[in-house]
Amino acid sequence: MKVKFENIIREHQDRLYRMCRSAVFDPQYAEDLYQEVLINIWKALKRFRGEASLTTYLYRIVINTAITFNRKEKRRSQAMEKIRRLPQQVDAFTEQADQRLANLNQAIHQLPEEERWIIGMYLDSLSYKEIASVLGSNTNY
Repeated sequence: MKVKFENIIREHQDRLYRMCRSAVFDPQYAEDLYQEVLINIWKALKRFRGEASLTTYLYRIVINTAITFNRKEKRRSQAMEKIRRLPQQVDAFTEQADQRLANLNQAIHQLPEEERWIIGMYLDSLSYKEIASVLGSNTNY
């Protein structure tokens, strides 16, 4: 049974869209789902053998497409939620890092002056030999 895509859509578009609209809450998503349904109908029509009514076949395509669409949307919305939370996580991490740095600076400033210089040079990646040279000392203690 060869059926023309345009005729099918013209005859069933209202039902198909209502099914899409009932499958998703947001009207914008219903539009997206409807477009996917049309694509899937286009692809599936060559496999239609007429064993069931065309309407039943189309409804099955809508349902299967909606299930897949909703799974994708759920994953997408979960990913978007993670992305939305990133700035807060970065801010919290930055605050923790700032607090740790302030604690480290406070601890360093409680050391005697020469030890503060040693720590500073070590944090600047100078070798022990270079630090000893700057301080006029040697590394053989």
